[in-house]
Amino acid sequence: MTDSGPRGPLLASTLADVVYTRLHEDLVLGRLRPNSLLLEGELADGLDVSRTPVREALQRLAKDGLVVSRRRRWVVVEPTLEEIRDIYDVRTAIEGFAARLVIERATQGQLDAIIDALRSREHAGPGFDEFVISNERFHRLIVEASGNRRLIEAHERSKHFYFNTQVARLYLPSELEESHRQHQALVKAILERDGDEADRVTREHITGAFAIIQQRGGR
Repeated sequence: MTDSGPRGPLLASTLADVVYTRLHEDLVLGRLRPNSLLLEGELADGLDVSRTPVREALQRLAKDGLVVSRRRRWVVVEPTLEEIRDIYDVRTAIEGFAARLVIERATQGQLDAIIDALRSREHAGPGFDEFVISNERFHRLIVEASGNRRLIEAHERSKHFYFNTQVARLYLPSELEESHRQHQALVKAILERDGDEADRVTREHITGAFAIIQQRGGR
C-alpha cells in the first residue's frame, strides 16, 4: 500500500473510517492491482491497527464492489470490459449533468478551487501518480460543486474503475495533453455559463477515456 503521509497509531474512534479511506484511495487510484490478495494481518500491521477495523473497512469496500471475499480471503475485483463500459456510461451522465448544475449552484469558493485544481495539473511533475491524483481532484470538485448530495453519492459509487495509474499509462503524450485541453475547455464553459458546452465537453472527455481503455486493453 502506498504511503500518503506519516503513519502512527490511529485514533480509536476513527479507525475503520481511516482504514477504509486509505484502502479506497489505493484501490481507486490503481495502487492495489486487480486480483491482488489483501491479507487482513498484513494490512493491520502496515496501519498499526488491529484486524477488526481492517475487516470492517474491507466489508465496506465489498459493498462498493471494489473487493470480494473468496474462500475467506479478500481479493481486489477485476471488472470486465463490459462492466467498465457501464461504469463510464454512468460517469458520462452524472458528470455531464453535474457540470450544468455547477453553473447554477457553485459558490465562488468552489469555482476558485476548480480553477486551482486545473492549474495544479499544469505544474504537476512528470510522474503518473501526481497526474492521476490531480485529475481525480478536478473531477471530484466539479461534482461536489453541483450541490446535489445524491449526485455526489452516485458519483462515488461509480468510481469502481476510475482513471488510475494503469489507465494513465495507456495514454500517448498527445492524448494526455488533449485530456488537459478538455479540462480547460470545461472550465471555460462553466465560467461562461454555457451549460450545453460544459455537458458536451464532459461527455466527450469521458467517452474518449473509455475508447482508449477499450482499444488498448485497459490493463
